[in-house]
Amino acid sequence: MANKYKEKIAVAPAPEQGRTFRLNLWNIFKPLNLVGKVDSSLVSKQLPFMLFLVTVALGYIYYNFRVEQLTRDIDRTGKEIKELRSEYIESKSELMRKSNQSTVADKVGPTGLKESVTPPGKLLDK
Repeated sequence: MANKYKEKIAVAPAPEQGRTFRLNLWNIFKPLNLVGKVDSSLVSKQLPFMLFLVTVALGYIYYNFRVEQLTRDIDRTGKEIKELRSEYIESKSELMRKSNQSTVADKVGPTGLKESVTPPGKLLDK
């Protein structure tokens, strides 16, 4: 009795030496054979859905662009608020320094105004 497996192995041709494997995209997509099966009625039926998908994609792109723009605006406004806050604190401290009683008295001294030395009085209504 002959061994059947040896016969099958022996029958298989050996690969040729020196031959390289080339990737051919046409051979990969050939089993799909979509060229003959696509019909104009199929395209016209799917056209509204495709337009809907394109509209959704454009809306998504616009939304992302708008969010990034708003984020940049928020960052810019935050930096501006920090600058204005520091300017406010600086102006407030300068105003407090200039509105001290001794500073005001020194500045209005040359005009002839003097500080009151008597405390304010209370008015009573009878």
